[in-house]
Amino acid sequence: MSEVHQSPRCLAGSRTRPADCPSNLEKMSMSWSPITEDEIIEMIRVSEEMMSVEERRLWNLVRVDLQKWNEVSSGNEGGGFWIVAILGQTVIWYNDIEEGFNISNYSRHGEIKDYWCNQDELNWVIKRLLDHVNGDGSLG
Repeated sequence: MSEVHQSPRCLAGSRTRPADCPSNLEKMSMSWSPITEDEIIEMIRVSEEMMSVEERRLWNLVRVDLQKWNEVSSGNEGGGFWIVAILGQTVIWYNDIEEGFNISNYSRHGEIKDYWCNQDELNWVIKRLLDHVNGDGSLG
């Protein structure tokens, strides 16, 4: 069973169900459509411009061709979530319901294990991943 994690911006960092996040509630009551591949490519391009040299090196090592992966609690409606990078058993993906990049574990290729509703920019996530690799921080 996948875990559900809450963004620090939603309910002051408490861990609650995704439906309790204000932006998620609004989107589910409106007509929502998933982000297009062209839109996410542009978001990645903008984030790449803001990465430091070290962050860009890491990004170039972990990035993958865009692909959609399944996430059982919230990913079915949009045909899955866009995966942008993989490092070991960790995947970086874009949550287009909450409009942010997230880091989650996976145990089976093609399936996101943990749902997060962070609203982070890709360069922030890569910075956090770099800090973790360097032993300076956690991924959570």
